[in-house]
Amino acid sequence: KGCRSLNEAILPPDVIHVSGSTFDACESLRSGDLSLTMDTMLYAFQGCPSLGTIRVSSNNATYAVYDGAVYYKDLRALLRVPPQLGVRTFNVREGTKAICPFAFEDCRIESVTLPDSLVCIGDFAFSSCTNLVSVSIPSRVEEIGNYAFIGCMRLKNVIFMGNRLPKIGDRAFPQHVKISIKSECR
Repeated sequence: KGCRSLNEAILPPDVIHVSGSTFDACESLRSGDLSLTMDTMLYAFQGCPSLGTIRVSSNNATYAVYDGAVYYKDLRALLRVPPQLGVRTFNVREGTKAICPFAFEDCRIESVTLPDSLVCIGDFAFSSCTNLVSVSIPSRVEEIGNYAFIGCMRLKNVIFMGNRLPKIGDRAFPQHVKISIKSECR
């Protein structure tokens, strides 16, 4: 945690436990190969703006990498998108129900496509996505966490695709953001 010069983390499969915050704030970390080791990845790699690759063994019973991002294998949630993934648009996999806290932290994406299956966007989920311009929130989303889009300086428009606004946490959006509802009944 906080090792500024660490640029790669490769852990062998015989490591049986690694804390979820082990690699937090490792500013130079570019890749992580977690093999079978992580018991929880919820906050893994928080504060790692140089991260471009996360590898997880295909034998891992809990996690999988799809399109360069770490998900629970059953797609119940998206855990982490590497900030330096190298894509402008990221498509969250259909079937994903939640975006975990800090999942997109520091990502350079300009747009994101959220699936109709999504019901929850966690606290700080898109924090410091400074290139993100607009977001459409699917109608099934029930909750958007605290500070979910904090630091998204270019974010101008948020469109809710349902008939109502979901529960919106404290300071979920920057003050300059225009929020609108695009009712599916119109």
